Amino acid sequence: MTLEKLKEIFDHNFNPPFLAEGMVKTRWIEVEGKERQLEIKIGRRDIWIDENGLTGAGTDMTREA
Repeated sequence: MTLEKLKEIFDHNFNPPFLAEGMVKTRWIEVEGKERQLEIKIGRRDIWIDENGLTGAGTDMTREA
């Protein structure tokens, strides 16, 4: 499966009317010296994925749950 297809699946199936607006977000990010990556945010959690798999994960501690 391509990252484009994965983004399409998340954008379609994890938004209204299935989940509240903004609960799940996807976007393309550019990391210097690397190919673009797909960022998936679910609430305060996020993961970064490239064509080879997971490249990062974390929790946004600057906003309330």
